[in-house]
Amino acid sequence: MTEAPHPRVLFEDIPDDLYKELAPLVGTSKRIENDDPVHASDWDLVVTFAWDAGAREVSLHMLSFGAHTLDPVQRGGRAVSLNRSNTTRARGGAVAHGVPAPLAGLLRRTVIENIGPEEKETWGLFWGYHFDDRDDALTDDLGGACVPLVHVGRERYVYALRRERSQDHDPPTLCWALPPETTGQREWLLHVLGELRVHDPHRFPSDPEWQTHEVWATPALREAMRRRAVFEAEWVAAQAEFDRRRGELTAEIDTEAEAAAGGMWRLLTSQGDDLVGAVADCLRDLGFTVQDMDDHHDEVTGARLEDLRVTDLDEPGWECLGEVKGYTKGARVNDVPQVTMRPSVNYAAERGHPPSSVWHIVNTFLDTDPSARPPSVPADSDLQPLTDANGALIDTRDLFGAWRDVIEGRVGAGDVRGSLREARTRWTPTPVQGLETTAS
Repeated sequence: MTEAPHPRVLFEDIPDDLYKELAPLVGTSKRIENDDPVHASDWDLVVTFAWDAGAREVSLHMLSFGAHTLDPVQRGGRAVSLNRSNTTRARGGAVAHGVPAPLAGLLRRTVIENIGPEEKETWGLFWGYHFDDRDDALTDDLGGACVPLVHVGRERYVYALRRERSQDHDPPTLCWALPPETTGQREWLLHVLGELRVHDPHRFPSDPEWQTHEVWATPALREAMRRRAVFEAEWVAAQAEFDRRRGELTAEIDTEAEAAAGGMWRLLTSQGDDLVGAVADCLRDLGFTVQDMDDHHDEVTGARLEDLRVTDLDEPGWECLGEVKGYTKGARVNDVPQVTMRPSVNYAAERGHPPSSVWHIVNTFLDTDPSARPPSVPADSDLQPLTDANGALIDTRDLFGAWRDVIEGRVGAGDVRGSLREARTRWTPTPVQGLETTAS
């Protein structure tokens, strides 16, 4: 009996319009549903949109769109499931290292450009009732289980892949597994057929689209094809430059975020001595002279009083006592008078007059997004001891915002210092045009 023309392709769970577009590209085609039985040796390739792509016989090459399960992987003498069930919210994607330029361009156009910010599922190895969460079972090449095509996240989770289905066939049958949002299915089928003509020429002997190959093209068609090839080469180069520059900027962001975490972000995240140090650094950047008083009080008074003494060369004779507190919740109202009582009394005994001002500087709800934090002390009546001492409550969110505005040149450091010196009850920075300030 004469064989049907090669390549013989099954289209599983394929939409109507797409089947009409793809079927003419192959020698023999048949449309099937996921649970339809087939005689595998009558066919060469399955193009599947099914959830369980691993259910089809391993004697078939496979092009899968949106599968959740592929063929098992052999690990330690047992079969391990290969599932797309590792969830991540990593944004964007990147072509895996080593992917050839033409395929890289296809991946960028049809896969990476469609990856959204929402939670997504990536490939991993599944042992019975649990995922193997070791890095090599979720990232890079899944411990040698595949050739990655697209990675997502800094962890390099596998989002699209190519792998051997079975080495028991000569040549081994191959599988391409692409995510559900992949477009350009016609391009992908032509790409897979092209690879299989080299890999398995017995079953894939001819080009279904000889009309678009340069050998038989008319002069006008050859010129159009040449221009497209030049454009695609330029596009691939531009994408490579974009990826390189994006990687540089991502690394720069990571470096600066690390520096911020050990720098002024401490105003928003820390408490104790770390917060006191961050406040002192911030005030110095604003032009104040700041003295850490803990060592002074330990040596002179034998007790810890205010955390900081602050002076300003622009205002000779002005001196402020600063108490710095960090809270996982709101500021404790009973802490408000601390800086107005014993520290102020001790200062008056030393200097013969009370301090010019007192500040209660607080970082509250420090485990919460700073944008969503409620007021540190909502009622002005609870701040009366500060008002009576010509002082104010200062929220470190406002201090951070003012520091950033000064560093970026939107407001003068002298203006911020003047505002802080004159603050009573609670400090509210003067708004910078186009920006919002945080209500204390």
